[in-house]
Amino acid sequence: MRQGVAALIRQLNTGRSELPDSLAAQQLPALGLAGTDSEQLSEIMVQRSFNAWGDGETVGVMVAVGFLVLLVLYLWLGTKGLKSSHLILSLGLVLILGLLFLTVHLDWALPPALFMALSYAWPLLYVHGYLLLVNQELARGYARKSRHARYTFLNETHYGLGWLRFLFPLGLAWYWPRYQRRLAALREEPYDCPACAAPMYRLDELQDDHALQPGQVTEELIEAVDYDVWHCPGCHHQITLDYANLSTDAEPCPECHHRTFQPQPDEEMQAATTSHGGWGWHVHECAFCRHVKKVRYTTSKLSSSSSSSSGGSSFSSGGSSSSSSSGGSSGGGGAGSSW
Repeated sequence: MRQGVAALIRQLNTGRSELPDSLAAQQLPALGLAGTDSEQLSEIMVQRSFNAWGDGETVGVMVAVGFLVLLVLYLWLGTKGLKSSHLILSLGLVLILGLLFLTVHLDWALPPALFMALSYAWPLLYVHGYLLLVNQELARGYARKSRHARYTFLNETHYGLGWLRFLFPLGLAWYWPRYQRRLAALREEPYDCPACAAPMYRLDELQDDHALQPGQVTEELIEAVDYDVWHCPGCHHQITLDYANLSTDAEPCPECHHRTFQPQPDEEMQAATTSHGGWGWHVHECAFCRHVKKVRYTTSKLSSSSSSSSGGSSFSSGGSSSSSSSGGSSGGGGAGSSW
């Protein structure tokens, strides 16, 4: 770790991770380091850079900053609902890393506890600010939209963030149960019939299969989409609402357009050897209409030192593809509302 930090310092100072010979010949004697090899020089540079901190404090700062970088990357990918917030998230990370660089480079006597606190406080503030913006957008942009639209917006903007209530319990421990109750109310409160204004009731999972199309039943079977069917006992009017499972790998099928297009195990047509590369097919198949799409991929040939292993690195290529389809149908009970 020390050598890695030293290489980073050299990169920022000279543009090279290794100290140039000409620069070493000029600077090392002046620093009293003539005849010092590269590993010893790395140790000395790190020790001088963190001369105000002990070894334990240096490790603590590095762990905290590493935690910050990983969490910011996760939040960048997980808060897609409001991409405008990404600029604020990135700005905070740059400021903290810049402060760390200046502390090391200029030998500032800033306490390591400051960086540890910032590495925790900045994501905490960002998450709370993000949720505040989400609720403001819900109040402004979705006030006149349907309950289904409000449910979809809330579900998508909060997806994958539930575990943060354990990392940042202050605020989120109170907020998250309220969010879950609001989400349940948007989906489960009875609708008024748009035809006769009578209260409607929701069909159970066995009854709603008779009101769904075969492709929709298949979407429920593979847990890609869950459908709620609301029935009016007076005029028998029905409303069908779809609720997508955000964790599924199913995509809309290019043939039947149902969300039943799933990846299948790759088909290896030729294994890679030390003399030539291999190739095969990435396969997708529709669980409803059985439409199949194959995209060719290639693997690099094995090096002589790894000939005893099972395979080399692979990558997708923009090669030829083939597809076939045939009609199909499905039946059976629908999936539950577990997600």
